[in-house]
Amino acid sequence: MSAAPAGGFAYKQEQTEWDAVNRLLQHHGFKPVRFADPTENKNLSDLVLLERWSSSELRLVLKTMLMDSERRQALIQELIQSNSKLKTKTLRVETSCVGRLGVVVKHLSLSAVVVGSNLAQSCTMVCSEEVDVGNSVGESKAKKNEVIGFTVFF
Repeated sequence: MSAAPAGGFAYKQEQTEWDAVNRLLQHHGFKPVRFADPTENKNLSDLVLLERWSSSELRLVLKTMLMDSERRQALIQELIQSNSKLKTKTLRVETSCVGRLGVVVKHLSLSAVVVGSNLAQSCTMVCSEEVDVGNSVGESKAKKNEVIGFTVFF
């Protein structure tokens, strides 16, 4: 009779040790490992028997894989956040550069307007001077012709 309680204790202990692994499995979307008490189950062909050492190794492998998965997921989340922050910072820098370039373009546009206005004013003055010179030349020719005509008349 002492064998049954020892077997029952071992079964309960094994199930307790698997509870933590089952919680991790469920947390990651997997189904838990189910236990069947061999003393209660009449159909032994539906059961899989593991040695304690194999069960312990299997738990260790599952825990390790699930913990690695959690670490990788945390790293992925960290990378996503870093990428988002970098994009935001890049956008801010580019927006600032565009703003500064907009100011430069405005200043250059105003300078172009001023230069164009000065150029137009200079052209007008030069043309006006040419007209004045042309008028003076015309008047000089007229006076010359008048003088020549006056001289011929005498």
